[in-house]
Amino acid sequence: MQEELISVIIPVYNVEDYLERCLKTVLAQTYENLEILLIDDGYTDGSGRICDEASEKDTRIRVWHTENQGPSAARNLGLDHVQGQYLLFADGDDILSVEYVSFLYEQLQKSKADIAVCRYVATKDGAFEETNGTKQLVWFGKEALENLLYQKYYTTGPVCKLFCREVFDGIRFPLGTLYEDTLAIAMAMGKARQVVYSDAIKYGYYQRAGSTMRSTYQEETWQYIEITEQLMEYIMNTYPELQRAAVSRFVWANLFVWIKMPAGKYHEKEQQIRMNLKKYRGQVLRDRQARGYNKGVILLSYFGQRVLQTVYHLKG
Repeated sequence: MQEELISVIIPVYNVEDYLERCLKTVLAQTYENLEILLIDDGYTDGSGRICDEASEKDTRIRVWHTENQGPSAARNLGLDHVQGQYLLFADGDDILSVEYVSFLYEQLQKSKADIAVCRYVATKDGAFEETNGTKQLVWFGKEALENLLYQKYYTTGPVCKLFCREVFDGIRFPLGTLYEDTLAIAMAMGKARQVVYSDAIKYGYYQRAGSTMRSTYQEETWQYIEITEQLMEYIMNTYPELQRAAVSRFVWANLFVWIKMPAGKYHEKEQQIRMNLKKYRGQVLRDRQARGYNKGVILLSYFGQRVLQTVYHLKG
Protein backbone atom coordinates (compact mmCIF):
# COMPACT_ATOMS: atom_id res chain seq x y z
CA MET A 1 0.00 0.00 0.00
CA GLN A 2 1.34 3.45 -0.94
CA GLU A 3 2.51 5.47 2.05
CA GLU A 4 0.71 8.79 2.51
CA LEU A 5 2.84 11.90 2.18
CA ILE A 6 3.96 13.41 5.50
CA SER A 7 5.42 16.93 5.64
CA VAL A 8 8.28 17.71 8.04
CA ILE A 9 8.66 21.42 8.85
CA ILE A 10 12.06 22.45 10.24
CA PRO A 11 12.81 26.10 11.11
CA VAL A 12 16.54 26.75 10.70
CA TYR A 13 18.40 29.59 12.37
CA ASN A 14 22.11 29.49 13.20
CA VAL A 15 22.28 25.75 13.90
CA GLU A 16 25.31 25.07 11.71
CA ASP A 17 26.90 22.82 14.35
CA TYR A 18 23.80 20.61 14.66
CA LEU A 19 21.83 20.75 11.41
CA GLU A 20 23.63 17.99 9.49
CA ARG A 21 23.16 15.66 12.46
CA CYS A 22 19.46 16.50 12.60
CA LEU A 23 18.95 16.02 8.85
CA LYS A 24 20.76 12.70 8.94
CA THR A 25 18.15 11.34 11.37
CA VAL A 26 15.28 12.81 9.33
CA LEU A 27 16.51 11.34 6.05
CA ALA A 28 17.09 7.95 7.70
CA GLN A 29 13.42 7.54 8.68
CA THR A 30 11.95 4.12 8.01
CA TYR A 31 8.87 6.00 6.77
CA GLU A 32 10.22 7.28 3.45
CA ASN A 33 7.37 9.20 1.80
CA LEU A 34 8.32 12.55 3.28
CA GLU A 35 8.63 16.09 2.10
CA ILE A 36 11.09 18.05 4.23
CA LEU A 37 10.58 21.81 4.38
CA LEU A 38 13.68 23.65 5.59
CA ILE A 39 12.84 27.26 6.45
CA ASP A 40 16.07 29.23 6.71
CA ASP A 41 15.15 32.11 9.01
CA GLY A 42 17.91 34.56 8.08
CA TYR A 43 21.00 32.60 9.08
CA THR A 44 24.28 34.35 9.88
CA ASP A 45 26.35 31.15 9.97
CA GLY A 46 26.60 28.24 7.52
CA SER A 47 23.07 26.93 8.06
CA GLY A 48 21.73 28.18 4.73
CA ARG A 49 24.54 26.50 2.81
CA ILE A 50 23.85 23.20 4.59
CA CYS A 51 20.16 23.47 3.64
CA ASP A 52 21.00 24.05 -0.03
CA GLU A 53 23.54 21.24 -0.17
CA ALA A 54 21.08 18.83 1.45
CA SER A 55 18.35 19.71 -1.08
CA GLU A 56 20.74 18.95 -3.94
CA LYS A 57 21.35 15.47 -2.53
CA ASP A 58 17.75 14.52 -1.70
CA THR A 59 14.77 15.58 -3.80
CA ARG A 60 12.44 15.30 -0.80
CA ILE A 61 13.96 18.49 0.64
CA ARG A 62 12.63 21.94 -0.23
CA VAL A 63 14.31 25.11 1.06
CA TRP A 64 13.12 28.67 1.68
CA HIS A 65 15.50 31.51 2.60
CA THR A 66 13.85 34.41 4.45
CA GLU A 67 14.77 37.39 6.57
CA ASN A 68 14.96 36.66 10.28
CA GLN A 69 11.43 36.80 11.71
CA GLY A 70 11.56 34.08 14.34
CA PRO A 71 10.33 30.48 14.56
CA SER A 72 6.64 31.45 14.33
CA ALA A 73 7.04 32.99 10.89
CA ALA A 74 9.18 30.03 9.78
CA ARG A 75 6.61 27.47 10.90
CA ASN A 76 3.80 29.50 9.35
CA LEU A 77 5.64 29.59 6.02
CA GLY A 78 5.97 25.83 6.24
CA LEU A 79 2.27 25.44 6.98
CA ASP A 80 1.46 27.57 3.94
CA HIS A 81 3.40 25.21 1.66
CA VAL A 82 2.85 21.70 3.02
CA GLN A 83 1.57 19.17 0.52
CA GLY A 84 1.21 16.19 2.84
CA GLN A 85 -2.00 14.99 4.43
CA TYR A 86 -0.09 14.91 7.72
CA LEU A 87 2.60 17.15 9.14
CA LEU A 88 5.04 17.37 11.99
CA PHE A 89 7.60 19.85 13.28
CA ALA A 90 11.22 19.31 14.25
CA ASP A 91 13.92 21.70 15.44
CA GLY A 92 17.18 21.94 13.54
CA ASP A 93 19.34 21.02 16.52
CA ASP A 94 17.33 17.96 17.62
CA ILE A 95 17.57 14.31 16.61
CA LEU A 96 14.93 11.71 15.81
CA SER A 97 14.65 7.98 16.23
CA VAL A 98 14.67 6.38 12.77
CA GLU A 99 11.22 5.02 13.65
CA TYR A 100 9.88 8.37 14.84
CA VAL A 101 7.58 9.12 11.91
CA SER A 102 6.43 5.53 11.35
CA PHE A 103 5.69 5.09 15.05
CA LEU A 104 3.52 8.21 15.26
CA TYR A 105 1.79 7.40 11.97
CA GLU A 106 0.92 3.86 13.09
CA GLN A 107 -0.42 5.18 16.41
CA LEU A 108 -2.55 7.71 14.59
CA GLN A 109 -3.93 5.22 12.08
CA LYS A 110 -4.73 2.51 14.61
CA SER A 111 -6.60 4.96 16.83
CA LYS A 112 -8.27 6.86 13.97
CA ALA A 113 -6.96 10.02 15.62
CA ASP A 114 -6.07 13.44 14.20
CA ILE A 115 -3.00 13.93 16.41
CA ALA A 116 -0.47 11.38 17.70
CA VAL A 117 1.90 12.30 20.52
CA CYS A 118 5.01 10.66 21.97
CA ARG A 119 7.66 11.74 24.49
CA TYR A 120 11.07 13.34 24.13
CA VAL A 121 14.19 13.24 26.26
CA ALA A 122 16.91 15.86 26.61
CA THR A 123 20.18 15.08 24.86
CA LYS A 124 23.58 16.76 24.81
CA ASP A 125 25.82 14.31 23.01
CA GLY A 126 23.82 13.62 19.86
CA ALA A 127 22.32 10.36 21.11
CA PHE A 128 19.45 9.25 23.30
CA GLU A 129 17.91 6.03 24.52
CA GLU A 130 14.59 5.48 22.81
CA THR A 131 11.80 3.32 24.21
CA ASN A 132 8.67 1.74 22.77
CA GLY A 133 6.58 2.72 25.76
CA THR A 134 4.12 0.84 27.92
CA LYS A 135 1.14 3.19 27.89
CA GLN A 136 -1.23 4.30 25.16
CA LEU A 137 -4.16 6.61 25.85
CA VAL A 138 -6.79 8.02 23.51
CA TRP A 139 -8.92 11.09 24.20
CA PHE A 140 -11.40 13.26 22.40
CA GLY A 141 -9.85 16.58 21.41
CA LYS A 142 -11.38 18.53 24.26
CA GLU A 143 -10.10 16.00 26.79
CA ALA A 144 -6.64 16.18 25.23
CA LEU A 145 -6.77 19.97 25.43
CA GLU A 146 -7.67 19.75 29.10
CA ASN A 147 -4.63 17.54 29.73
CA LEU A 148 -2.48 20.07 27.88
CA LEU A 149 -3.74 22.95 30.02
CA TYR A 150 -3.14 20.98 33.20
CA GLN A 151 0.40 20.16 31.95
CA LYS A 152 -0.23 16.43 32.03
CA TYR A 153 1.43 13.92 29.69
CA TYR A 154 2.75 16.46 27.14
CA THR A 155 3.66 20.10 26.62
CA THR A 156 2.54 22.80 24.18
CA GLY A 157 5.75 22.34 22.22
CA PRO A 158 5.14 21.54 18.53
CA VAL A 159 7.58 18.59 18.43
CA CYS A 160 6.72 14.97 19.29
CA LYS A 161 3.34 15.38 17.58
CA LEU A 162 2.04 14.19 14.22
CA PHE A 163 -0.91 16.27 13.03
CA CYS A 164 -3.59 15.71 10.45
CA ARG A 165 -3.15 18.83 8.32
CA GLU A 166 -6.77 19.93 8.74
CA VAL A 167 -6.37 20.73 12.45
CA PHE A 168 -4.23 23.74 11.42
CA ASP A 169 -6.90 25.15 9.10
CA GLY A 170 -7.32 28.75 10.25
CA ILE A 171 -4.53 28.43 12.84
CA ARG A 172 -1.07 29.98 12.64
CA PHE A 173 1.64 30.64 15.20
CA PRO A 174 1.49 34.19 16.62
CA LEU A 175 4.38 36.42 15.62
CA GLY A 176 6.64 38.37 17.93
CA THR A 177 6.63 36.13 21.01
CA LEU A 178 9.09 33.65 22.50
CA TYR A 179 6.23 31.35 23.49
CA GLU A 180 4.61 31.08 20.09
CA ASP A 181 3.59 27.46 20.44
CA THR A 182 1.49 27.84 23.59
CA LEU A 183 -1.64 29.19 21.90
CA ALA A 184 -1.37 27.57 18.44
CA ILE A 185 -0.84 24.01 19.65
CA ALA A 186 -3.65 24.31 22.18
CA MET A 187 -6.03 25.52 19.48
CA ALA A 188 -5.03 22.66 17.18
CA MET A 189 -5.43 20.12 19.98
CA GLY A 190 -8.96 21.28 20.70
CA LYS A 191 -9.96 20.88 17.03
CA ALA A 192 -8.87 17.23 16.88
CA ARG A 193 -11.58 14.59 16.89
CA GLN A 194 -9.28 12.26 18.81
CA VAL A 195 -5.72 12.43 20.15
CA VAL A 196 -3.58 9.36 20.86
CA TYR A 197 -0.72 9.55 23.34
CA SER A 198 2.11 7.05 23.89
CA ASP A 199 4.78 7.28 26.58
CA ALA A 200 7.35 5.97 24.08
CA ILE A 201 10.49 8.11 23.73
CA LYS A 202 11.29 8.71 20.06
CA TYR A 203 12.77 12.23 19.99
CA GLY A 204 15.97 13.75 21.34
CA TYR A 205 15.59 17.40 22.35
CA TYR A 206 18.83 19.37 22.45
CA GLN A 207 18.35 22.07 25.07
CA ARG A 208 21.09 24.62 24.73
CA ALA A 209 22.11 26.86 27.64
CA GLY A 210 20.41 29.87 26.05
CA SER A 211 17.10 28.16 25.29
CA THR A 212 13.86 29.89 26.21
CA MET A 213 12.92 27.67 29.15
CA ARG A 214 16.40 27.62 30.69
CA SER A 215 17.46 31.22 30.14
CA THR A 216 17.46 33.88 32.82
CA TYR A 217 14.83 36.63 32.83
CA GLN A 218 14.67 38.87 29.77
CA GLU A 219 12.17 41.56 28.84
CA GLU A 220 10.65 39.04 26.43
CA THR A 221 10.05 36.53 29.24
CA TRP A 222 6.97 38.57 30.17
CA GLN A 223 5.40 37.38 26.93
CA TYR A 224 4.76 34.03 28.59
CA ILE A 225 2.17 35.66 30.82
CA GLU A 226 0.66 37.58 27.92
CA ILE A 227 0.29 34.54 25.67
CA THR A 228 -1.19 32.35 28.41
CA GLU A 229 -3.64 35.13 29.24
CA GLN A 230 -4.70 35.11 25.59
CA LEU A 231 -5.01 31.34 25.83
CA MET A 232 -7.16 31.65 28.96
CA GLU A 233 -9.45 34.12 27.21
CA TYR A 234 -9.69 31.85 24.16
CA ILE A 235 -10.60 28.87 26.32
CA MET A 236 -13.22 30.81 28.28
CA ASN A 237 -14.85 31.91 25.03
CA THR A 238 -14.55 28.62 23.14
CA TYR A 239 -14.49 25.89 25.80
CA PRO A 240 -15.95 27.51 28.94
CA GLU A 241 -16.17 24.09 30.62
CA LEU A 242 -12.33 24.05 30.63
CA GLN A 243 -12.05 27.36 32.47
CA ARG A 244 -10.42 25.84 35.57
CA ALA A 245 -7.76 24.15 33.46
CA ALA A 246 -7.01 27.42 31.65
CA VAL A 247 -6.72 29.27 34.95
CA SER A 248 -4.29 26.64 36.19
CA ARG A 249 -2.11 27.19 33.11
CA PHE A 250 -2.22 30.98 33.53
CA VAL A 251 -1.25 30.80 37.20
CA TRP A 252 1.71 28.57 36.37
CA ALA A 253 2.92 31.10 33.77
CA ASN A 254 2.86 33.83 36.41
CA LEU A 255 4.79 31.68 38.86
CA PHE A 256 7.33 30.70 36.19
CA VAL A 257 8.02 34.34 35.26
CA TRP A 258 8.10 35.48 38.91
CA ILE A 259 10.73 32.85 39.70
CA LYS A 260 12.94 34.07 36.84
CA MET A 261 12.38 37.79 37.46
CA PRO A 262 15.10 39.60 39.49
CA ALA A 263 13.61 40.56 42.84
CA GLY A 264 12.82 44.25 43.26
CA LYS A 265 13.76 45.31 39.72
CA TYR A 266 10.42 45.28 37.87
CA HIS A 267 8.01 46.80 40.36
CA GLU A 268 4.99 47.29 38.06
CA LYS A 269 5.25 43.82 36.57
CA GLU A 270 5.79 42.23 39.97
CA GLN A 271 2.65 44.00 41.16
CA GLN A 272 0.72 42.62 38.18
CA ILE A 273 1.90 39.10 38.99
CA ARG A 274 0.88 39.47 42.61
CA MET A 275 -2.56 40.69 41.51
CA ASN A 276 -2.94 37.75 39.11
CA LEU A 277 -1.92 35.26 41.77
CA LYS A 278 -4.22 36.82 44.34
CA LYS A 279 -7.13 36.59 41.92
CA TYR A 280 -6.61 33.03 40.68
CA ARG A 281 -4.31 30.91 42.87
CA GLY A 282 -7.04 30.01 45.34
CA GLN A 283 -9.04 28.49 42.47
CA VAL A 284 -6.09 26.29 41.52
CA LEU A 285 -5.51 25.15 45.09
CA ARG A 286 -9.16 24.03 45.26
CA ASP A 287 -8.99 22.31 41.87
CA ARG A 288 -8.60 18.55 42.34
CA GLN A 289 -7.28 18.11 38.81
CA ALA A 290 -4.47 20.64 39.11
CA ARG A 291 -0.98 19.17 39.47
CA GLY A 292 0.25 18.69 43.00
CA TYR A 293 3.61 20.14 41.99
CA ASN A 294 1.95 23.36 40.86
CA LYS A 295 0.02 23.60 44.11
CA GLY A 296 3.23 23.25 46.09
CA VAL A 297 4.81 26.14 44.17
CA ILE A 298 1.63 28.18 44.69
CA LEU A 299 1.84 27.66 48.45
CA LEU A 300 5.42 28.93 48.40
CA SER A 301 4.24 32.05 46.58
CA TYR A 302 2.31 33.17 49.68
CA PHE A 303 5.69 33.77 51.35
CA GLY A 304 6.81 36.19 48.64
CA GLN A 305 9.10 36.18 45.65
CA ARG A 306 12.44 35.75 47.42
CA VAL A 307 11.30 32.71 49.42
CA LEU A 308 9.73 31.24 46.28
CA GLN A 309 12.93 31.70 44.30
CA THR A 310 15.18 30.33 47.04
CA VAL A 311 13.20 27.17 47.67
CA TYR A 312 12.47 26.56 43.99
CA HIS A 313 16.13 26.77 43.00
CA LEU A 314 17.22 24.61 45.94
CA LYS A 315 14.81 21.89 44.79
CA GLY A 316 15.77 22.35 41.14
